[in-house]
Amino acid sequence: MTLIFINYYLIIILKKKDNVEVIDDKEKLLSIYSEVIQQAKFTIDKLWESVKFFTTITSALLTASIGGFIVITKEKLLDEQIIIVFILIFIPIIIIAVSIIGILNSKREYLRFLTHVTILDKIQEKLGFYNEIKFLVYPKDKFQLPEKFIKNAYNSSEDFIKSAFKNKNSLRFYFKVLHIIFIILSSFMLLIGLNAILW
Repeated sequence: MTLIFINYYLIIILKKKDNVEVIDDKEKLLSIYSEVIQQAKFTIDKLWESVKFFTTITSALLTASIGGFIVITKEKLLDEQIIIVFILIFIPIIIIAVSIIGILNSKREYLRFLTHVTILDKIQEKLGFYNEIKFLVYPKDKFQLPEKFIKNAYNSSEDFIKSAFKNKNSLRFYFKVLHIIFIILSSFMLLIGLNAILW
């Protein structure tokens, strides 16, 4: 809802004059810029908290399931169907479900964060962050921001979001890989449990 409001507000204050966008009110634009930064920070904090929450739950459940499996095999309790159903079927199913929910949630939060980044990029350009400036300190620098953030190969915000989303050096990517491993391990435990009950 906040993103919709920000985009709508940008349309209002960015009017066209001779097919060139001009800013009517830089103070309002700075206010929106500050708001988007806060939203981006909130979103990335929320993503981090979500990653910790889902990882803690799935790690604890997987530890319980594997520990239970070791006890079952060591104590030769493979005939105890209630124990097997709980440790090798019920817990792995919960792990798989929670991991899938966590992966989908991290995807949603990360896409929201990337959307904030594209809005910030557009506002920075309108505020003159991308204009060339001569500096006494770092005289070889041409811009207020690192040049790699200014010159990119993206034609649209959608292109940037798609590319950044595929980045293999992000928190979301590592979280996804970790939970895919959890899903594989849980599926293996589930197969052992079903095999013990059915055979």
